[in-house]
Parts: sequence; structure tokens; C-alpha cells
Amino acid sequence: MKIEFSKNELKNLIELLYFGEFMADSSRETHPEKLANYDKLLQKIYRFAHQNGMADFFTPYKDKIYPSRDFEEDEFIMLAIDGYENESFWHKLIFMLSERDLLEKMSIAEYRNLDIMERIKIQTYHEEPYHNEF
Repeated sequence: MKIEFSKNELKNLIELLYFGEFMADSSRETHPEKLANYDKLLQKIYRFAHQNGMADFFTPYKDKIYPSRDFEEDEFIMLAIDGYENESFWHKLIFMLSERDLLEKMSIAEYRNLDIMERIKIQTYHEEPYHNEF
């Protein structure tokens, strides 16, 4: 299999991979084998990019290639990660508060036995006030 990228496309791919690795890294303790496979793939692509005109995006260290400090501190990268963390926080908070409210009205067994569409409808109803407030 062969695929070609322009330098801009490769830069975009590296950014997407960086974001994906940032998110996936949170499961390093629970799924180390999955993260090890991801790391091998990242290293393969980082090496390719490093050897094909993007050396300024990377810092080689021992036998691995890492994103450079300049790459990690790029304004877009930092804003995207901050935005992701902010949105994730509010979505999780709203879900947990609405689930708490819902479970005050029905048992866990009743909640689990709901048809999926009914569960979504009820959950959405309980989330709405929090969406409005936050």
C-alpha cells in the first residue's frame, strides 16, 4: 500500500495524530497493549515526517521521535487541547448531574431496562436545564 502526502497534508495528519494520542494516553494504565500498538504506529509516521522535511516538528531522543516543544506550544495545538478539555468537562458534568437527577426518580434497574430511545429521551430531558445554565 502506498499513499502520498503534500507537506501541508502531512502536517495536518501529524496534528490529528497528536490530538488522538493526547486523548488515548488517558487510558494508558487500563489498556497498555493498545497504547503500545498506537505508539509503534506514531513512531513510524513521526519518523517518516522527520525524514521528509518536517524535522523542525520533532525532537529525536534515544531511539524515539517526539513532537518538539515548538510543535506542542503552537497556539492552534494549545487552543485545540484547551477547547477539548473544556468541552469534555462540561459535557461530563451535565451528564453526571442529569443522571444523578434521573436516578433519584427511578432505580438503576428501571433505568437499565429502559428502551434505548426512551433512555435517550429521558436523559436529554434531564440534561436540558444544565445545558441552559452552563
